[in-house]
Amino acid sequence: MHKVVERSHAGRGWADGTKLADLDFADDIALLEESVQNMQHFTSVLEEEASRVGLYISPDKRKVTVSNT
Repeated sequence: MHKVVERSHAGRGWADGTKLADLDFADDIALLEESVQNMQHFTSVLEEEASRVGLYISPDKRKVTVSNT
């Protein structure tokens, strides 16, 4: 995930200038992004990096939640 975040410059910005890009669980991740376009780029980079180490992201198990602040 570190490589993915570096390549995509992903994450939800905070007032102090830091970003939160993902929440990691045992075999799941929650990706956080500020726009649909940025999320598309983030997931594309994630798929590329995952395939390099032999991981596959199932399209059937993806879920998208939109939150408006």
